[in-house]
Amino acid sequence: MPLGWIISRTKSEKQVPKWRLLFVFVGVNFAPWGMAQEIDELALLNFGTLAITGNNSNSTLEFPRSGRNLVVTGNLIVVENGEPGRYLLTGFPPNTGIEVEIDIASITAGGTGVPEPITVHDFDIANVFTNELGEAEFQLGASFSTSGNGGEYQDAPYAGGAQMRLYFWEPSVADFVTITQNVEFRGEVRSSFALNEAVAMHFGTLFARGEPDNQASLRLFPDGRLDIDNNGDAKILSLSPPRAAVLMVNGAAPNRELSIGVDNSEITMRHKENPTGPHFILSEIETSPSGTGRTDGAGELEIRVGATLTTQKTPSSVVYPSGTYEATYSITVSY
Repeated sequence: MPLGWIISRTKSEKQVPKWRLLFVFVGVNFAPWGMAQEIDELALLNFGTLAITGNNSNSTLEFPRSGRNLVVTGNLIVVENGEPGRYLLTGFPPNTGIEVEIDIASITAGGTGVPEPITVHDFDIANVFTNELGEAEFQLGASFSTSGNGGEYQDAPYAGGAQMRLYFWEPSVADFVTITQNVEFRGEVRSSFALNEAVAMHFGTLFARGEPDNQASLRLFPDGRLDIDNNGDAKILSLSPPRAAVLMVNGAAPNRELSIGVDNSEITMRHKENPTGPHFILSEIETSPSGTGRTDGAGELEIRVGATLTTQKTPSSVVYPSGTYEATYSITVSY
């Protein structure tokens, strides 16, 4: 007798037997067998932003389904954290185990398929089991590996996809069935970062005199202090305060040590409008921090720069002409 039907027997005055059927609504959830199964991608698997500092060997990011406790090997740096994939299953048989398989995938710059690819493999999926409504939600992690063939990775968004297969017992057909859906993976490679001059180095207003046998020097420390060394008739006098340069790193990995390199070759600093006149020599560039510096939690680092300015040995004693003297120096900051 089907659930939800009640049969009752009544008699008329003539005691003629009759049957009356009463429909009674009973609050029962019927098993959703035969319903269309759906896979909703609540969040696609995104490895975040990586810096790739070399590709002469395989480097791997292990990204667990929890999205925490990432493991990095080789020449990868996590600049920004990503998020695991999240999927919602509906319309499946209730209280049923679902086996999930995903093909190894390649993701490329812009999703164009052009090398150099990042391989997505070793997917991290917990056991999937539907509830009494035939629904289940699960998270997805994976490992992301570089090719290791020496090819160069572009700074760009990376995208690609693979086929996901769900294998489960379907009571309505009394057999195991498989349904498939394409899933996407994304991330970004950003191996470079911004280095900008927030404050230019300026030695202030000077009086300077050169002579044949001696040289005068002015040392500008990164913290703005000044030290002048005059010899013989060679002189430098400071007439207004100098200022050290301030460089700003932006967009680097947070809490990461960066290498700070300077080119200490002597640089000629010439008069802007009289380049053949007496010049200064710029040398001994120094930074604070020196050698290495660590970014903050926002991936930023302030670098202060000073240098030493020296008069040249001139054929005869000469006062430097008034005007602006310019030169360009080089600072290299890298992972």
